[in-house]
Order: sequence, then C-alpha cells, then structure tokens
Amino acid sequence: MRKRPTIREHPAILRRRLRAATLAMISDPAQRERFLRDYPESDLPALPVKRGPRARSADSKPLEKHVLRAVMAWLRLDKRVARVQRNQSGMFLEGNRVIRVGEKGLLDLTVYLRDGRYMEIEVKRPGKKPEPHQEARIADIKARGGLAGWCDSPEGAIALLP
Repeated sequence: MRKRPTIREHPAILRRRLRAATLAMISDPAQRERFLRDYPESDLPALPVKRGPRARSADSKPLEKHVLRAVMAWLRLDKRVARVQRNQSGMFLEGNRVIRVGEKGLLDLTVYLRDGRYMEIEVKRPGKKPEPHQEARIADIKARGGLAGWCDSPEGAIALLP
C-alpha cells in the first residue's frame, strides 16, 4: 500500500523546485531565455491545497478516542483506582504480513483498584453499544468475580466503580 506524499514530496512542488534550481544554474542569458520559453511556468501542475483540521459541527458527538482520553483522566484522579492501563488490540499490515496485536474482545481499559480488585471497561462513543464479543467478555469477567462494564462518558465510568 503506497502512502500519500506529504506536502514537501508533492510532485508539483518538486517540479517547481527543480525548475528554480535549473534556472539558478543557467548563467548565459540566451540559454536562460530558451529554457523559460521551452518550460513555461504555466505548464507546471497546480500546487496542492493545504487543508486545516476538519471542523466538527456543533451537534456532532465526540469520537471514541476523545471519550477514552477523558475517561482515563477521570479514573486516574479517583482515589479508589490504583492504576489504569490502555489495552491496544487490532491488526495492521507490515509488508505482506498481517500482524494481530492483543486479544479479540479485550476491553479498552484495565483498571486495578486499590483494594486489589480487577476491572475492565469498554469505552464507546455516545449512542453506540458494545459488540457481541465485547458483551461476552464483560459477562465472562463478571461470572469469574471481576468487575466489568461499558460506558460512553467519564461519569459512566466512575459509576461503574464499586
């Protein structure tokens, strides 16, 4: 999979730099005039448009990564929590190989409470629900005596704590 060129690597910019460097090396006025006639600036491709960050509309819901960041911050401030750990899971391509990271169904956060109990929390975007394999993981942890649940806000995560 070929990545998109950065602004510095864009072909239009590279061609303009090459043209400017070539012009700087030509000292003979006749050759310089011939070069400008043979390679006019109007033949160069258009420069890329540099876009800023996408603006979210006022009614759009926060992304899961934003909710997750807020939940982790709130949990770290709670006196009942000893440690909060972010669990990474998923797949990515490295060359021709597919590499799987983590375990399927692993919830987003592992929380260790000061009283020694273990807890896992799945964080979702507001209005979304956990996948069936995540719900199965929550039920399995609860069946084994652990604490587990899902939330879509920092307040929801604090409400899950015993």
